[in-house]
Amino acid sequence: MIQKLLSLDRRWIFLIIAVVVFVPAILKIPVPVSTISNSTQQLYDTIEGFEPGEVVMISLDYGPSSMAELQPQLTALLHHCFAKDLRVIGINWAVFDSVLLGQNEFDRVARLHGKTYGPDYCYLGYKPGGLPNLLDMGKDISSVYPKDVHNKSLTDIPMMKAIKNYDHISLVVDLASVGSPPFWINYVYGRFQQTLALGVTGVMISELYPALDAGQIVGILPGLLGAAEYEYLIQDANYTMEGGDGATGMGIQSFLHVALILIIVFCNIAFFIDRRNRSNIA
Repeated sequence: MIQKLLSLDRRWIFLIIAVVVFVPAILKIPVPVSTISNSTQQLYDTIEGFEPGEVVMISLDYGPSSMAELQPQLTALLHHCFAKDLRVIGINWAVFDSVLLGQNEFDRVARLHGKTYGPDYCYLGYKPGGLPNLLDMGKDISSVYPKDVHNKSLTDIPMMKAIKNYDHISLVVDLASVGSPPFWINYVYGRFQQTLALGVTGVMISELYPALDAGQIVGILPGLLGAAEYEYLIQDANYTMEGGDGATGMGIQSFLHVALILIIVFCNIAFFIDRRNRSNIA
């Protein structure tokens, strides 16, 4: 028995891992959230404190490769904003690839909340220019984005008639898998004192906690975990009944981690038993 376990074809292990991944993904098995990290709770509380009609700008600075972690964050934030009757602006400051990812999700979630393009939200998309665009939006957003993704002039978008620059935006949230957060912190917060929050991939989170401690940002969503936590908060408040991909993704990770740990434990036990048997024979 021990010899069979030690000589097990590794393709069986691959099959076990595939089953462990695909079953929770197909059945959408979520993992209950027991605690909420302070950085997630702070961002939720900030948005929760806004009055209807206030404006939130969300910058999608990630591409398809990071969609699994950051798209659920976007979905949860949109649910919260639309449920609170906040107006939302979507942009792509650093990454062109995420224009369709953002535009489609804005439209989908807006429909669920009965929101209309123009009065309730708009999507401005990507504009080449880098750092100067961040600074110019502090003076006049229309100088950077004279038209939206539908080639419609900002002067023809009802909500944008009263939004000129950062002074008219209550919160900017940068969802990033690239090196954009320091630019938002150093220039948009540093120069304009714009209230700022972040949603980032798991590998980026540790280097950004000092900005949270310093009060330069009001909250951070830490990767897929942050998305799952935010989903729990908005569902607990009855802002949406839609199951989120953040909790499902954490479920897949949890089952996978348990499976890997069990495989490692059993294989090590088998190895030590086999070694002991060999020494007894000798």
